[in-house]
Amino acid sequence: TIVVRVKATQSETTSSIDELRSGIFGDENDQFNFKTQMECCSYNSVMIEKANGTNINDGVVEIDVETTGSEIKDYRKMGDICVDALETLFNTDDLKTVADLIMICQPPEVEGNGFRKEFAAYAYSNSPLSFYWDEYCIYPDLNMHEVGHNFNLGHAS
Repeated sequence: TIVVRVKATQSETTSSIDELRSGIFGDENDQFNFKTQMECCSYNSVMIEKANGTNINDGVVEIDVETTGSEIKDYRKMGDICVDALETLFNTDDLKTVADLIMICQPPEVEGNGFRKEFAAYAYSNSPLSFYWDEYCIYPDLNMHEVGHNFNLGHAS
């Protein structure tokens, strides 16, 4: 699993690298996090591990992206910009080869359909990618919901 902190031209994710790492993977002070809850809920069938390797700092990556004022307001465009930056960073056009899960924490200025609070996160089915708006990146219940989509699960009816 990789957590991505985004630094755009106009704004950056509010949480620090350490806060994101703690919120997703936990530490001695944070026993309620995405890792513990996913493992508990799945009866340890799904183990959340920090990815390591070139350009990955103990499960976290920070990307700097150049954006215009209109791009940062468009969640789809920002998603594309972040994916492009990650593909460049890891020198691949297939991010599945880098990590099973890639959780992208976007800056607070990113908006969904013109109204930021309309969405807290989104994910693609059968994909490693999930996207979160700023502080929502460290909400374990929201992380689990979006990663469920990565695992090809839909909404319950």
